Amino acid sequence: MGRLTTWTTKTSHVPPSASKRTPRKSSPYVKKEKGNWADLTLEEKKELYRASFCQTYAEMTAPTGEWKSVTATIIMTFVLAGWLTFWLKKFVYDDMPPTINTEWQEAQVRRMIELRMGAVEGVSAKWDYDKGEWK
Repeated sequence: MGRLTTWTTKTSHVPPSASKRTPRKSSPYVKKEKGNWADLTLEEKKELYRASFCQTYAEMTAPTGEWKSVTATIIMTFVLAGWLTFWLKKFVYDDMPPTINTEWQEAQVRRMIELRMGAVEGVSAKWDYDKGEWK
């Protein structure tokens, strides 16, 4: 069986059983808490609140600045990916094959036409051999 734990959230402001800031047993205001609250000063009421609740609502909703570290991590990831891509292109990958050049591809199409490859539905079917141009 698990332990029942409670914590303070924005939607449920429930006091935890043991505060992280001030232990309930060691607070000098614990005895005064059981008495009349009208007799307590504002400072004592704040101390009792701190003994019951870890944070105020304003402290819970205050910006933490965590977005800065998240943004920095994302930017660093993109920079590292860019450098890795540059390094791979420079030192790992070979040069592009000659079949990528447009001259090579045009020569390949001319050879396919000369050999009448795909005469029914292929490249040769779209070539007019009498005029020497595309249909």
